[in-house]
Amino acid sequence: MKKLLLLLLLPIFSFGQVINTFPWIHDFETGVELEQDTNDFGNWILQQGPTSSFNTGPSGDHTTGNGIYFYVESSGQNYGGKVFTTYTPIFDISATPGKVLSFWYHMYGGAMGDLEIGMLDVNGYTPIDTISGDQSNQWYFAYYPLVATTPFKIVFKGTTGTSYTSDMCIDDIMVSDPFSFVYGCMDTVSSNYDSTATIDNGSCIYVPGCIDPNATNYNPWANVDNGSCVSSVACNPGQSLIDVAITLDNWPGETSWLIYSATDTFASIPTNTYNYTQTGQTIHTQVCIPVGDSIMFTINDSYGDGIGGGSVLGGCFVTN
Repeated sequence: MKKLLLLLLLPIFSFGQVINTFPWIHDFETGVELEQDTNDFGNWILQQGPTSSFNTGPSGDHTTGNGIYFYVESSGQNYGGKVFTTYTPIFDISATPGKVLSFWYHMYGGAMGDLEIGMLDVNGYTPIDTISGDQSNQWYFAYYPLVATTPFKIVFKGTTGTSYTSDMCIDDIMVSDPFSFVYGCMDTVSSNYDSTATIDNGSCIYVPGCIDPNATNYNPWANVDNGSCVSSVACNPGQSLIDVAITLDNWPGETSWLIYSATDTFASIPTNTYNYTQTGQTIHTQVCIPVGDSIMFTINDSYGDGIGGGSVLGGCFVTN
């Protein structure tokens, strides 16, 4: 298998533009792909937002959470040991040795396969590392010293797992001088925030609850608002208070709803009001409506598959 891989990779190596000034950074935000291998099973894909499958892939990119990343889609005919290979441009570090490769990767899914990283030059292919299996639903940092005396490309070879839950992703690739980093929690709202950390390692501790001190169920220990706050809303005479409880599915931004009569709109929540951080949460909204009027409540899903189209079943409950 290694001989076959070498035969497939060697024709890819050709001397086009050679990069010899650093750092070189590629975050995919301009919509530019890496070079695709034409001899493997398929192509890596630029993506913004979640992948097309549930229980695999990220909710967003690493750079901003709303940007673009590069990934292998494992649905359909793509799973079952299929190989997807992509290449960086050619680098020459012979005049400035000691460079390092760093990037972020996301490998979430119960049937996750392998991500192999290697170097390709005129002498052949040299593997650097292989990351295998489900790494949980978060972005991880990778850092490797580069030793080369001839121009080379970095190779990312994704091999899918046994099912569709093996979408693997890369983002924020950099070839640069070495740099120091400290793993830790970088979120200031977390109870274990580390001000010295430079790489977030997913160790942050979050306590969901109501963080509004004016709410009747305020939790002073909570540091993440889970939409559970209950506030005392005073309605005018002739009005009645209702509570709208929306349980959000995997795609909260698709949900919108409206409370209205033949002549007035009393509450309107448009699409993209909710976001992916609220998946699975029940969000309460209290609305005053006139007594004795005919009131309509409508809830919509912009994609058209309802609010139970993923692994998290959404729903709604309106009470008086």
